Amino acid sequence: MMAKRLLPLLSSSLREHMPAEYLENEAEYWRVRDELLTQYAGKWVAFHKGQVITYGDDFLEVMKETARKGFPTAYIDKVGEEGELEFRCRRVVFDYNRTYQPTSLPQARVRHTARHSLLTVQMDRLSLIYRGDI
Repeated sequence: MMAKRLLPLLSSSLREHMPAEYLENEAEYWRVRDELLTQYAGKWVAFHKGQVITYGDDFLEVMKETARKGFPTAYIDKVGEEGELEFRCRRVVFDYNRTYQPTSLPQARVRHTARHSLLTVQMDRLSLIYRGDI
């Protein structure tokens, strides 16, 4: 499979919000990628200022270690399999009840068709509670 650079696929509006240091790390990674293939093929690497700062088989562990070491703008990718991991993010937009104090609460419309249950929405979770014959 051919390696994919994801940055050129992003819209300019998304690219302009990315830190310059991240973009530099990504560009440098691709300059030395062929060298990295010899030692790190199939591994997730965090690349910062021309160096691999951590690597491993588990993406989340590499992310955690990169954050623990204090490199928020490191470029992370799987050497030799770049661009194969796909993230899908959902964006939910909703109003807030600003009359609730001490802080506003999100408001959402929920369609609920189950019988014999009570739907409760709290700030951090959605709960479906069985209440018998409500």
